[in-house]
Amino acid sequence: YDIEGLDVKLGMRICGGPIKFISSLKVFMEGLNSYVNGIEEAYKNLDIKLYTIKAHSLKTAFAVVGASNLEALAEALEAAGNRNDMDYISSHIDKFLIDCRSLYSKLSKLHSFREET
Repeated sequence: YDIEGLDVKLGMRICGGPIKFISSLKVFMEGLNSYVNGIEEAYKNLDIKLYTIKAHSLKTAFAVVGASNLEALAEALEAAGNRNDMDYISSHIDKFLIDCRSLYSKLSKLHSFREET
C-alpha cells in the first residue's frame, strides 16, 4: 500500500484481488522499461505514429495497475501525438520519462515477493 504513485486499492479492484494485482504489477514491471525506452526512442526519431502507439499502450497499462497520475500524463501525451503537437510533447516528455522510471524503481522490490498458491 505504500508505493507512491499507485492506488493499490484501485489496482486490486481492477485486477480482481491482491494476488492478481501483484501478478499484474510484475508483468507491468517487466514491460515498463521496454515501453519507456521505446517511447523515448520514437520521440527522438520523430516517429510520431510509433510514439503515439506506445503512449496509448502505457496509458492502458497504467490504468490497470492504478497509476492514475501516469495514466493521465500518458493520455495527454497520446492526444498530443494524435494531433502532432510536438511543442506539447517536447515540454512534457522528460518529466513523463523520469516519472515512469521512478515508478519502475519503486516497484523493483516486487522481485522478492513470492505468491502463495
